[in-house]
Amino acid sequence: MLFNFWGIAAVDTTPAGLEFVSEESRVMLTEGNSTPLLKPPVDEYLKFSIGGNRVVGSFRKEGDHNRITHAQGEWVSMHSFLGGQLSYAFFNEEQDDGQDLYVARRWDGELISQMPYYYAERYLAPTAIALGTQQQWAVYDLAGTKLEEITGVDRSERRWRPRFTDGLFFFRTTEEPIYQVYDVAQRAFAGSISVVDGLVGVLALPSGGTLLVDAEGVKLLGASAGSALRTVHRFDQPLDADGNDFLGWHDGTRACMAFTGWLQPQVLLAIPLSGVGHAGPVPVQAEELRWDTPWEITNQCGLVDGLNYLALRRKDLLAESALLMWRPDEPLTHALLEPHLSPVVRVTQPPSPKKGKHGYRIEIEDASSTNRAVRSAAFELGRLLSESCSGPYNNAQVIPDRQFDGQFYIDITCAAEPDALERGYLADYIQYFRHWGGLSPVGSRAALKDPVITWNTVVP
Repeated sequence: MLFNFWGIAAVDTTPAGLEFVSEESRVMLTEGNSTPLLKPPVDEYLKFSIGGNRVVGSFRKEGDHNRITHAQGEWVSMHSFLGGQLSYAFFNEEQDDGQDLYVARRWDGELISQMPYYYAERYLAPTAIALGTQQQWAVYDLAGTKLEEITGVDRSERRWRPRFTDGLFFFRTTEEPIYQVYDVAQRAFAGSISVVDGLVGVLALPSGGTLLVDAEGVKLLGASAGSALRTVHRFDQPLDADGNDFLGWHDGTRACMAFTGWLQPQVLLAIPLSGVGHAGPVPVQAEELRWDTPWEITNQCGLVDGLNYLALRRKDLLAESALLMWRPDEPLTHALLEPHLSPVVRVTQPPSPKKGKHGYRIEIEDASSTNRAVRSAAFELGRLLSESCSGPYNNAQVIPDRQFDGQFYIDITCAAEPDALERGYLADYIQYFRHWGGLSPVGSRAALKDPVITWNTVVP
């Protein structure tokens, strides 16, 4: 299932169902997490949650405002929250002398340790913290003691970056694609591995092994960091080790991996966990879903409330987002990419009073859901804005429609009267992209106009 929404969303699990919350809108999954429903926006959103500890941010308050709840109560931090694990939360805190430090705190706010802030990158494991720059990395324990210092290669491309799981850290220290493997539990380097071109990503498995992705394919490193690699999936074409971002998680049935690269197809790969836990030279049967447009993988993924989710955004239009969701037992087919829209959606181009120009008329018919009708109209608005308007929020290199006059006409026919949110949603949507997104019809002095919306109510 794919459904669209407006804004960059955070994910939360509530008693009523899954929620995807952005500053501009909110979508809740109802009816057993099968039906997306637009809801009024809220002032707060979930930043982080683990083991009953939650960090909630605010859309409305200036600066960093983190409301942190735990088993014994809650407190507020005005410092930058950077993540955490079950036993600690991690912040960037400015000291009284103006110096910034990384700070680990217990979830009740008690100070655990401080670490130098000059490291720009970090990975937070349950019992260790890796901090680093492009070339220099260090491993600390939670008490703030430096355990190891690693000098890498002074290169900025992705293939030179270290890769991390909670149990193993992989550092590339030579020009050759060889990684030193640091075992977090042993607090020591436990061996080295050699890959093709460089590591694109790594994923820890429930069995104790680790999947490694390089330019050639997906390989299994056994529970011992010094064990030999076994190929479990080979790519049809080599993967660009510099040009792809990697997201990985597992859902209890399959290891899921998402790859996104500039000017490349989006790829979702699923490998059965049952096939990577046994010895043997034969690669396992993987499922692969590829697509080009219009949705691009972003940086959120995982398993929540029994559903896999992968965050997407419209390839060219900023702040127009979508969620791809599927069950662990659901096959990866292009049917997943079909948007959850009203049964009747029509788009035409009525002539404009200006010679040679046209507007857009969007007609939606939905006897079941006014809410879905509104979201379907927004889906078409996003597509048409990206194809006809220029400005800071449209990254399209080619905008095909240069005859749009800036006027949308939206006709919605449904069985129930719209509520206040539904009635104002589409006008607010256009206002947002006109004001904050700076969009206007390409090749024209015309501005985006307020949409002309007609509501028709019929008895089903």
